[in-house]
Amino acid sequence: MGSSRLPGFYKMKMAERLRRLAEQLELSRDELEGLGESATLPLPNADAMIENAVGVLGLPVGIGLNFLINGEDVLVPMAVEEPSVIAAVSLAAKIAREGAGFTADADEPRMIGQVQVTELSNPEMAQAAILREKDLILATANALHPAMKARGGGAKAWKCA
Repeated sequence: MGSSRLPGFYKMKMAERLRRLAEQLELSRDELEGLGESATLPLPNADAMIENAVGVLGLPVGIGLNFLINGEDVLVPMAVEEPSVIAAVSLAAKIAREGAGFTADADEPRMIGQVQVTELSNPEMAQAAILREKDLILATANALHPAMKARGGGAKAWKCA
């Protein structure tokens, strides 16, 4: 194989990417045939979804069984190519189930933004001024994305350092 550096690869049409890939890896057209279109995802869609798309890979979808998560029975869909994976996780879930299963939680999704002010003669006074205007700052930020605020998200005070 040559170098993995392929400048401009992302700019190429998919057919050109495949030609370049075949050239780079010394593959025939027949050897690249397996990257073709699947019944569920047309190549143009795959190309629009990810950078450097060269095809679609279909995987079988199975169901992991025996999961008890937070006291609820759950069927877990899994797309894998390894025959024993789903059997193994189903057995592990069956064993975990005997000890009350799995417990899971998640923090509320949150993005963090910061206000940074530099070269101040009195940083404490600047911080106090920002904190005094905290409600106005949050209202201004939320006015930029009212739909996000309406769905329960938006800018919120978190902690100030």
